Amino acid sequence: KATYTPVVKPATPTSSDVITTNVQGATQSGTPTFEGGKVTVNGEEKTVEIDETVKPTFDDGTTEKKVPGEGTYTIDENGTVTFTPEKTFTGQATGVTVKRVDKNGTPVTAKYTPVVVPVTPTSKDTESEGPKGQP
Repeated sequence: KATYTPVVKPATPTSSDVITTNVQGATQSGTPTFEGGKVTVNGEEKTVEIDETVKPTFDDGTTEKKVPGEGTYTIDENGTVTFTPEKTFTGQATGVTVKRVDKNGTPVTAKYTPVVVPVTPTSKDTESEGPKGQP
């Protein structure tokens, strides 16, 4: 009696985190990248692609996230994350986790982290000559 035992090999999708840097008060955007998982079956490489019909979200399923003291993150249908910092925020932000799924429903995440460089206003001393009170 012959038996057949199928072997299921997982194809785990991969991702790459993104860090962006801009000056204080400026909006920043970044797009973490996702790739379908690859697995070799009977000597042939197969890929389970990212499911483009399932829109990317943050890890909690939302498309907007406010971090008090830092700013607001939004994500569009293409997976681009936009960070609008609060006017006084500087430094490395907490960041957000972006979630996608492949065509098997396997989840994969990547992190987007903005860095805000402080801007220091500068001034220049000026001198004038002439009688006091005259332009």
